[in-house]
Amino acid sequence: MTATTESTKRKLSLLQLAEELGNDSKACQIMGYHRDTFYEVRRAFQVGGVAALVEQKRGPKSPHPNRVAPEIEEQILALCLERPTYGAQRIANELRLQSVDVSPSGVIKGRTTWYISPEEIQRDLDQYLSFYNLKRSHQGYRLEGRTPAQALREALGRKRLPPIVPKENLEVVKEAA
Repeated sequence: MTATTESTKRKLSLLQLAEELGNDSKACQIMGYHRDTFYEVRRAFQVGGVAALVEQKRGPKSPHPNRVAPEIEEQILALCLERPTYGAQRIANELRLQSVDVSPSGVIKGRTTWYISPEEIQRDLDQYLSFYNLKRSHQGYRLEGRTPAQALREALGRKRLPPIVPKENLEVVKEAA
């Protein structure tokens, strides 16, 4: 017999004690096992011997069964890098339009952005502000499908507004796009 764990030794001693006493219930009471557990241990021992009493490692043996396929993971990452301001739900919806079936929880792993410098953060923020205020139509009842910039322009009665993103940052946003 090879090196056995403490739990395996306890299970074997439980089986030996039950055999010596001739009373399963009394052996379980002495060893602190429930009778249902005893019957499971005895059945496992009868079927597979000592090897069946060794506790198996829980969980999947290979990569997790719910893991996203590598090709889908690449598409998620590409879209996340292209549109860093999109959340998991939006990325999942965009991929669904491309006939890639992935849930928002499957997208979350690809959403971690590591910034090295404040300029990178500012670039993403400027890109988000530009998209949010100038391109994205809003569904609120006051905006009625207009962008916030259109609504502000109409409210102020102006034809042009000052730039939302400062000019020095606008060049960086265009380069990133």
